[in-house]
Amino acid sequence: MDSLTRTVGIRSIYILLPLFLPLSLPAQVGIGGGVASIGESVQKAGGEFESLFEKGGEELTYEDISGEVGLYGMVGGKMSLGGVRLAGEVSYAYFQASRITLTSLTVNDDTTVSATFEVGTSLIPISLGLEYALPIETFHPYVGAYPVYTIVNRTYTHVEGDQISGVENASAGENEFGVGGEVGVEFGVAGTVGLGVRLRYTVMNLFSTREGESSSGLLQLGASLWFGDLFPGEDREEESE
Repeated sequence: MDSLTRTVGIRSIYILLPLFLPLSLPAQVGIGGGVASIGESVQKAGGEFESLFEKGGEELTYEDISGEVGLYGMVGGKMSLGGVRLAGEVSYAYFQASRITLTSLTVNDDTTVSATFEVGTSLIPISLGLEYALPIETFHPYVGAYPVYTIVNRTYTHVEGDQISGVENASAGENEFGVGGEVGVEFGVAGTVGLGVRLRYTVMNLFSTREGESSSGLLQLGASLWFGDLFPGEDREEESE
């Protein structure tokens, strides 16, 4: 991940978390992680790779890198607004590098070169939306919907073949704006500490699709620990009994 992506991600955490810290409001802060799968168009990764070259005559072949499984970590916050709650999150998802081969690049009229690169992908989805949770006594199932801005970073690292000046090691990526939906359930662990399990799917480029571009999806399955009480009314009812 390059320095710009890292800086934006860290600043996003600083921006989101203070929204959920006031102690006078029923709120939670949480951390977690899990597995992620990227279902984006292979042509998009190839298109970004082609854009790194100033010469024409490219021909690309590569393995299908959609459906890759990676890992993610997250920090977030939730604040009760009565019947619904405000939920914000910053995640970092990393996917192992896959190989992409440039089979033909015209350097001049009579010279062509070829090379193989590894393309690694990291994503930073930033979301802020609404959730509705059922205040069942022992657990809280919930659903949520969130606008999501995703910072996309890809690194192309030369593995073998001809050295291509300026593209031996390069970064590319187009940030996306879309929407995500989530279902999950929360359990009380001890006091005001809770355990959450969730499944989220994000259409990353729903609002930023370019001409000829297919939809790009991110699936996240994971667990998280939450600190704070989103349902203080339940505690008061138990004490009154």
